[in-house]
Amino acid sequence: MTDNSSAIDNRKILLIAIIFAVALFLIFRSFGLYSLVMDDEYAYSKFSRLLPLSKAVFPDYLFYIAYRTTNVCGDGFLNCARIINIAFFVSAAPFIYCIGSKIVGRNTALLVSALSILAPISIYTAFFMPESMYFFSFWAFTWFFFRTARHQSVRQWALLGVIYGATALIKPHAIFLLPAYACLCIIFFRQNENGNFVRKLAPYAAFLAAAIAIKFLVGYLLAGKSGLTVFGPIYTHNASGSIAEPSHFSGLTRLALENLWGHILALLLLYSVPVAQTLLAVKYFYQKPPGQSLSINLKLYAAVVLAVLLVAVALFTAAVAGTGAFETNTRLHMRYYDFAFPLLLLVAASQLAADSPVANLKWRAVTAFPVGAVILYAIYTKIAPYTPNFVDAPDLQSFMLDPRVFYFMGGLSMLSLLAWTFKPRLGTQIFVYVFLPLSVLSSTLFVSHELAKRHAPDDYDKAGIFTRQYLDDDKLLDILVVGSDMTGMYRTMFALDNPAASIRTIAEIDAMGNSELAKKKLAEKRWILLFGNHRLPEDADLKLPMNGYTLIKVPGYYLVDFKKSSWPGVVTKASGLYPNEFWGTWSIGDVTLEFAKPLPERFAVHLWGFTYGPFLGKPFVAHVGKNSQSFTLGPAATEERLIEFDNPERANTITFDIPSTTSPMSAGLGNDDRILGIAFTRINIVPLSVKW
Repeated sequence: MTDNSSAIDNRKILLIAIIFAVALFLIFRSFGLYSLVMDDEYAYSKFSRLLPLSKAVFPDYLFYIAYRTTNVCGDGFLNCARIINIAFFVSAAPFIYCIGSKIVGRNTALLVSALSILAPISIYTAFFMPESMYFFSFWAFTWFFFRTARHQSVRQWALLGVIYGATALIKPHAIFLLPAYACLCIIFFRQNENGNFVRKLAPYAAFLAAAIAIKFLVGYLLAGKSGLTVFGPIYTHNASGSIAEPSHFSGLTRLALENLWGHILALLLLYSVPVAQTLLAVKYFYQKPPGQSLSINLKLYAAVVLAVLLVAVALFTAAVAGTGAFETNTRLHMRYYDFAFPLLLLVAASQLAADSPVANLKWRAVTAFPVGAVILYAIYTKIAPYTPNFVDAPDLQSFMLDPRVFYFMGGLSMLSLLAWTFKPRLGTQIFVYVFLPLSVLSSTLFVSHELAKRHAPDDYDKAGIFTRQYLDDDKLLDILVVGSDMTGMYRTMFALDNPAASIRTIAEIDAMGNSELAKKKLAEKRWILLFGNHRLPEDADLKLPMNGYTLIKVPGYYLVDFKKSSWPGVVTKASGLYPNEFWGTWSIGDVTLEFAKPLPERFAVHLWGFTYGPFLGKPFVAHVGKNSQSFTLGPAATEERLIEFDNPERANTITFDIPSTTSPMSAGLGNDDRILGIAFTRINIVPLSVKW
């Protein structure tokens, strides 16, 4: 073995050691944390684990399939999801290293790979979200793209399309990248002087066809018609609603430009030198680069990917602004493109390669001047009025919490840009070997500090955990979470881990007023988990006040499961029923159920039951107080009948009249000689109004 091959093997060993060390660090940092990200983690957990793929409102189907395996971990599903996250996340490092080793050299590529998986984007490994899997898929795609870009193999381009389509099934935001890849294909097409038009076009057509086929065919196979959407019904509805009228276009454009400016401020502050280097490579969009310069290809790739993503994210933010409490136009969704930030690290490091092309001083100065001006403006305004947070923009937020850190890192970013203007290698060294490690160190400390706050549960976590344990035996758990803090209540929803749960703010309930519709909507849930010192529903059957929250059973809501022989606290007396069986019970004549408390003034009886032979299609009659309602039954046990009653006397008894008495034997339907009428499976008593 030569010294050179030994050095290569040592670097591979070092890369593997870095990957395992970072993975171990991320595991220790994230294990045992409670959920953090409002409705995002709840939604992704629900669609991955609790609902069929056809019910998912975001078409992240490959993510859902991969993370559905966390169900085997029981209550520890979140920590299992973190293990999967970390495995995907650190597995992107070899792809970054392979790209970098061809451009910046193996030693610098090792540094860039390590900084990439230690960067603030690693925060997403702690969340039940697709960001880590998407990070891996993007870098696998990027590595294969650079292997394929200058080739005319239809097979390779089709395989690239398959990878891209799969990436879009992990997170539909990959669709935002399509214009970038189309732009690159146009550049490569123009610069390719070999072959005729059809032969040059065929690889790109194969890429597009394969991508579309994978995205929609696999989506359809996994989720049916729901899989044929691009972004899913929620984003499609929000965005289309914002631009449905032509008059909205001017407003949308204005909002998008305002939001785009915030992203430009943040990006230039964080990546001054590589952004300047990328701008210098713009000429190669229309001018063929000398030879097969990998660094120029990298800069072109970074330029179109980030430019398209910035515009797409700004348009998206503008389109959904005002559709929710957290959707504002000053929000910087940097997490929709920070998976591409290692591109800028590679661009910066490419200047350190011995054969790296260097622009003359004039063009460096022309490029650096506007970049520097924007950085100074960002420092002066502290990015105001934009509001980064540690979930959407952990890189930027880590700078802004401490003014000393913000001004020091902003000044260092400006210093590296100035040095690069006059001495490109020196400026790049300052950025790569000083600014980037300090930036990663400060952001890692910040992220770790913020995450550590979630090692202890707050009242919202405790409420969700307690309620889930208290109601564990109730297989039909149906709960409404009510309060003022949406962020906290979504963490409660995550802890409840129940797709039937829903959420409303106190303001929404107040806005309903006291109408019959409002009372009916509030009566749709059996339990209410109320946060804060707010008024409670009148005549609640059960109130469990805790520290900061109260669990309430909705008055008048009763469940009678006929597989059981008694119903303590619900039914005090029952007559006309045979002994219970594994599926329910038969009536022996007229049936009377006497409830422990008066029934609501208005309520619905949800009856699951069936009958046989002579009773099929014939009316049965149910009585409550002075009111009677008729209904019919079929032969299927899964059929539900809805019977509504007005009960002004607040009677507590329901009676079911059987039209006649006979047995299956006498009807010639078998050997059962018992007198049978209705087969009762389950009854739900649901109030049609709840007063607050």
